[in-house]
Amino acid sequence: MIAYRCSKSGGSPDRSASYTIKTINTSTGDETLLKSSLESVFALNRTFNQNVIIGNNVGYCGNMFMGCNTLNQNIAIPYGVLNTAGMFRDCHILNKPISIPNSVIDASSMFSGCKSLNHNIQIPQSVQDCHDMFSECMALNYNISIPSTVSNVVGMFWDCFNLDQNISIPQAIKNCSGVFYGCKKLNKNIQIPSNANNVAWMFSKCEVLNQNIQIPSNVTNAYGLFENCINLDQNIMIPAGAVIEHMFSGCNNLNKNIQIPSSYIVTCNYLFSNCKSLNQAIVIPNTFYDMAFIFDNCISLNQSVTIYGKSRYYGAFFKNCRALNKPITFNSSQWYHAAEMFRDCISFNQDVYIKSDNISNILLNCENFSKSLYVNATLENNYAIKGVFGNCNKQKRKDLYCRQGYYSLNWSYLAHAGGYEPNLTWTAMSGGVYNAEFNIYVHNTYSG
Repeated sequence: MIAYRCSKSGGSPDRSASYTIKTINTSTGDETLLKSSLESVFALNRTFNQNVIIGNNVGYCGNMFMGCNTLNQNIAIPYGVLNTAGMFRDCHILNKPISIPNSVIDASSMFSGCKSLNHNIQIPQSVQDCHDMFSECMALNYNISIPSTVSNVVGMFWDCFNLDQNISIPQAIKNCSGVFYGCKKLNKNIQIPSNANNVAWMFSKCEVLNQNIQIPSNVTNAYGLFENCINLDQNIMIPAGAVIEHMFSGCNNLNKNIQIPSSYIVTCNYLFSNCKSLNQAIVIPNTFYDMAFIFDNCISLNQSVTIYGKSRYYGAFFKNCRALNKPITFNSSQWYHAAEMFRDCISFNQDVYIKSDNISNILLNCENFSKSLYVNATLENNYAIKGVFGNCNKQKRKDLYCRQGYYSLNWSYLAHAGGYEPNLTWTAMSGGVYNAEFNIYVHNTYSG
């Protein structure tokens, strides 16, 4: 028998700073470990690949084999072990049907990063915490059964690229954030638990998903729920009163008239950004609050949109909507930030009526624009008008109706398009000035 001692800095009374390893079979290399805690005992031993026998008095195996890149043994975990959190984390070639005893409570991150694992791991009724349990198990494709005792499934199957199973999540679960994030092959109509209130990123990057997922009415956080689900084209019902930022961002195939509830919604920034097929007359209700980049890069969108929102921020609202050339109506009594609102809308040529004290870059690169911009607000500084008509066609007349504040503005900022502001020559006209080179007319007595 050969005795070894593995030292570990720190530790606590029930998690000793040293471990005794007794070899009981010199021909096979099997070892027995006898301590109440074996946390991290073999962690980051990248060449370790022995069949370790764990003693019956062990309670904690957290991170025990973390980073053992070459480990591929069917390690027996005895009854009595309570914690296996991160036990096999980043054991990249491990592919054994590890049996979890019905004493384990915390199995979080247990197989995280086990890229080769593809077995139907049985989760016992004792387990309560499964967060990140199979995250980055890229080969896994089994219908893992989650017992009703589990209370934490956050990120449970995160980046399981090969997974395409109709996993049943216990109905009592409230936080489902990131459960199937990055499951590129998943295309099952997963039932979201009826008690769920947080589904942020739950199906984000599920690239082939095209199911009409039903979202429970009590969900309050749907941030990024279907972000980058590039195949999704379903008329998903949005829950009333939820955070829906990035909810459909990057859904390249989406072209449904999504109904947005009129109940109070906290924020919806980037809601449909990068939905490159979207061409629907989406109605923006009067309860929306903060709508920056909401249609950013919706390159097919060409619909008349009426905006009733109470938002204070509409920055880049239609940025790079390259097909857009329909009237846009703002029915709002609120003042709002409208910087870059129509930036890169190369087809856009409509009069714009807006109430904003910041219109910087609002029509930047709108090369077809030859209409009027009516601003029912006082513009106080040069930054607020920077790049309004930058890179717009010099041959086409462009009119700005506004009023300036106490300080006189340098209207040359209107033609800014990167680098230094051009030093333009302005000619006085009735109620304003104009520049012949860029064909810009400024009417600075507008009262709205």
